Amino acid sequence: EHRVAAGATAAVYMGRRVADRIAARLLAAGASPGLAAVAVEHAGRAGRRVLAGTLGDLAALAARAALAGPVLVLVGAALSEAGIATAEELAQGRHRRVA
Repeated sequence: EHRVAAGATAAVYMGRRVADRIAARLLAAGASPGLAAVAVEHAGRAGRRVLAGTLGDLAALAARAALAGPVLVLVGAALSEAGIATAEELAQGRHRRVA
């Protein structure tokens, strides 16, 4: 049985297409659906795009066809302190709520 370590933050490079699997595995391991999640497209470039939401929203990331570049997916409590107020929503049409 795998459990999510309290206070841990995970990073997955090229995570857009597997975002639904990342979310399912973390939720199955006991992570809260309200855990902060961020996706960064083109993280190393000036034109990077930051999307924020929760672990519960993360599965919707795979459906975001407008994301064409490499996406870094981050999930964890550390992100709630990241100052991402200007980020786009992970799940389109949903209110972003990062606890």
